[in-house]
Amino acid sequence: MNKFKAHTGIWIDKNKAVVVTMDRDRSIIIPLFPSRESQPKARNGNGFGNIFLREFFYRISEVIPKSDSIVLIGPDQTKFSLKEYLAETRNDLTILQTRVAGHLGTSDIISTIRSCFYPAREVGKV
Repeated sequence: MNKFKAHTGIWIDKNKAVVVTMDRDRSIIIPLFPSRESQPKARNGNGFGNIFLREFFYRISEVIPKSDSIVLIGPDQTKFSLKEYLAETRNDLTILQTRVAGHLGTSDIISTIRSCFYPAREVGKV
């Protein structure tokens, strides 16, 4: 990244996460998927189970830069579970927003996240 502060946005559902770290003119995109070995064979009364989600969230947390402000978006409740996990494990992060966003393509994810950090008049300026 350059001299401007980088920000991170995460689009997440139970099957995939897309971590986007950006500044005004550049984005780094990291797609992450839950480990197939840790996926539960069947749902129990606790839904997907804490071990499955915690492992997935841990892998996401590992790629988020320290002292970063983040936005969490996604179509289902997984973003709220990730928010709770990050609040427990990463006190160096500032979660600015948690927003509903449907199933988006990569360019739409980047655009949505960029709009959270940079007003429309600043997007594209160098």
